[in-house]
Amino acid sequence: MKERAAALLIEEAFPDFQVDIIEIAGEGDFCLGYTVNGHWLVRLARNAEASRALRVEAALMPRLAPSVNLPVPVIERIAPYRGDLLAAVHRKIEGVPLTRELYDSLPPGAQQQAVRDLAHFLRSLHDTSLAAAREAGVPSCDYPFCRTEDGITPGSAPEQYSAALDKLLAYPQIDRDTAHFCAGVVRALLRQERDDPAAPAPVHGDLSAEHVLFNVRRERITGVIDFTDVILTDPALDLMYLYSAYGDAFLGELLRHYAPDRSEPLAGRVRLLHRWYAVLRLLWPLEHGYPEAVERRLAELRALVDEGL
Repeated sequence: MKERAAALLIEEAFPDFQVDIIEIAGEGDFCLGYTVNGHWLVRLARNAEASRALRVEAALMPRLAPSVNLPVPVIERIAPYRGDLLAAVHRKIEGVPLTRELYDSLPPGAQQQAVRDLAHFLRSLHDTSLAAAREAGVPSCDYPFCRTEDGITPGSAPEQYSAALDKLLAYPQIDRDTAHFCAGVVRALLRQERDDPAAPAPVHGDLSAEHVLFNVRRERITGVIDFTDVILTDPALDLMYLYSAYGDAFLGELLRHYAPDRSEPLAGRVRLLHRWYAVLRLLWPLEHGYPEAVERRLAELRALVDEGL
């Protein structure tokens, strides 16, 4: 959507909110984001599920913000902008994404501070009252990857793991070794689900590097953004996304601060979830017919096959 068209919609949604300067800030599966007048972030829901997610975020974040050590977006205004689609306004959190390249370039002290800040943040987030999260409308699912742009996928964790595996194995690109590995991942996940089920907690749900903002001059994390995927599920999901973004050494240091008495079993749980995440990343382009992405994701998965479970 062009900036001027977005500005008109924003002013219609919020008649007393004058848009003088507007710039595109980002585009995701759920929302279009615009920086308005330099210090506001306006998100426009792209579909009904995005509007539902913004309502949940608007209810949850005022409860969460006082208890975490890093700034998070707190929606100050929310209103329909086109039919039932919602627009949401909050103060913009400044910073650039803490990419793997940026993290690796930091001096050791700044790296350690970033890890400590994220560990503290996750402890506080995952300790948030389940009752408060449910009251805010946060959905719950025992399958960690149930959150999609269409809503919560139905079925228990065993049902969803097995269904996704069956879909994957139906594709001719999946060789015998890869199929055996993926089936082993599912068996291990289901065994873990049976023998050591995780206590559900509020999780960010998409804690990728682009959602961790950083001030390069101060060498500090400035905030964590985009809680539209928040869900009650296995808290190892958030750890898995950070492991995927920053690697083994980061995970080890993170767990040392996050849960020092459980770091070893948690590391195993995170790595297992990461292997399943690689399966899902391959399944998506297979289902949608993107051959170049299939080759890239298949190579990533085969590298994990070589490592083993």
